[in-house]
Amino acid sequence: MTILCFRQRGLSMIELMLAMVLGIFLIGGISTVYISSKKTYKATNQLSQQDENARIAIKALREHIEHAGYMTTGIRNFAHMVTSTPSSVNCSGGDSNIVNASSIRLSKNNLNSFGDSVAVAFRADSRLLRDCSGGSLPAACLSSSAASMVYNSFFVAQPNTSRPPALYCGGSRNYVIQPLAEGVENIQFLYGEDNDGADNGWVVSQYVTANAVTDWSNIIAIKAALLVRSVDTVFDYAESKTYNLFGESITTNDKYQRAVYTTTIYLRNIVR
Repeated sequence: MTILCFRQRGLSMIELMLAMVLGIFLIGGISTVYISSKKTYKATNQLSQQDENARIAIKALREHIEHAGYMTTGIRNFAHMVTSTPSSVNCSGGDSNIVNASSIRLSKNNLNSFGDSVAVAFRADSRLLRDCSGGSLPAACLSSSAASMVYNSFFVAQPNTSRPPALYCGGSRNYVIQPLAEGVENIQFLYGEDNDGADNGWVVSQYVTANAVTDWSNIIAIKAALLVRSVDTVFDYAESKTYNLFGESITTNDKYQRAVYTTTIYLRNIVR
C-alpha cells in the first residue's frame, strides 16, 4: 500500500494577511508607548527645570531682600530710595559715581507687561560688599556711610524674543543687568504693613500693593508671586489658562507649561 505524504511548502494568503495585521498592531502599540514615554519624559524634564528656575528666583529674591535696611552702625537715616535719587559720592579707590542711578529701578506696581519691580538698599561692610549682579564695592568706600550704600533692583524682562523671559537683577556696582532665572514670566509683590509697630509685636496688619503704601517705614514683610513657565513647549495644542497673582489675572494661550510660586520674606533689619 502506497502512502502519500504532503508537506506544506509555504503560507497561505490568509496566514500572511493575519501575520501582517498582527505585526501592524504590534508595531503601532510599541510606537504609541514610545511616543507617550517620550512626551512624559519631556513634560517631567520641563517641570523639573521649571521648579528649579522658580527655586533659584525665590532664593535670589529672599537673599537680597532680607538685606534691606542693613546698616553696620545702626544709622538708618539714609536717603529714601523710593522718593529720592541716590547721590553720587566719591571715595578713595572707588569710582567717581558710587551709585549708578540709571541702573536702579525703584519699587513700582505693574512696571511693565511682566509685572512689578522691587529695589533693595543696604550698607556694605567687609563681608557684604557685592551687589546682586556681582559688582564689588571698593574696600576704601566702607568708611563712608553714604559711599558704602549698595542698591539692587529686580524685575522681569525679555530683551531677546528668541529666549524666554527671565528674572533680572540690576546692581549699583555693575552697569550691566544680569539674568538670574529663566522662565519667570511675571512677578507681583505685596507689601506687609505694620500699622501698630512694636506695640503689636511687629505683626503685619495688611498686605497692599506698592501704590497703596502710605508709609514705607511701616513695611516689615514682602510677599512675592512668580508665574514661571517651561523653557520649551510641552503640550501638543495651545491651551488657554488664567493665573491669579495676588489679584492680577494673567491669561495665556500657548503650548507652554506654567505654575504660580509664592513666598513671604520678612525684613529682618526693619523689624527691630
